[in-house]
Amino acid sequence: MNTCNDLQITKFEHDTVLIHQESSNITVVFDPFQVQGALRTQKRADVIFITHDHFDHFSPKDIHSLTTRETIFVFPASILDKLQTFLDVPEDRLVPVVPLEEYVLTVKGSHVKAMAVPAYNIDKKSPQGNLYHPKEKEFVGFLIELNGTSVYFVGDSDPIPEMDVLVGMVDVLVIPVSGLYVMTVEEAIQVTQKLQPRWAMPVHYGSVVGDVTLGERFLQEIQQIAPDTEVIL
Repeated sequence: MNTCNDLQITKFEHDTVLIHQESSNITVVFDPFQVQGALRTQKRADVIFITHDHFDHFSPKDIHSLTTRETIFVFPASILDKLQTFLDVPEDRLVPVVPLEEYVLTVKGSHVKAMAVPAYNIDKKSPQGNLYHPKEKEFVGFLIELNGTSVYFVGDSDPIPEMDVLVGMVDVLVIPVSGLYVMTVEEAIQVTQKLQPRWAMPVHYGSVVGDVTLGERFLQEIQQIAPDTEVIL
């Protein structure tokens, strides 16, 4: 667990990140996957953010293990049918989002601001020549704000032009580094340099895809070229 301002941020396997704000007692989780055991002693989620419906980001059994009767689910509108098929959740707790729209969630009497940021591939293709995350699927990352601290969870994406508008808006950057399906370490470093966050956390490596050393590579290079950004592993 790491503390960024008043946010306690914990990275779990692959791409899963849990954020707890002590002052509001709000817990949010991004893309829970293979976390049933690891999160057993953690708080349940008030909000679960789902970036897209690939198996390593949308896992119903992991989602159920974190859910209460009040948990809010935020996800791309393009996967609404699939989510309703696998999760028995009342409609008033579902927040389908579309890229570049802003949302305000009321959680335990506090407001959590969220913007859906596009997440898609430019050049990461399958052997058949298909993009793994095509833009037309309208998958997303999320820029959220908790009590004045902003977190940008990039999701499965390459560097894309839409990220340019976020310069100066990101305190904590959670960014994939594995390559193949998402941006490479080198591309993630370029995005980090551009956005200039106070903290950066590499994800999407060491499990499912990406060598376990990629996080350390990211840290070492950021320390050299962007020393004002603290890397969280």
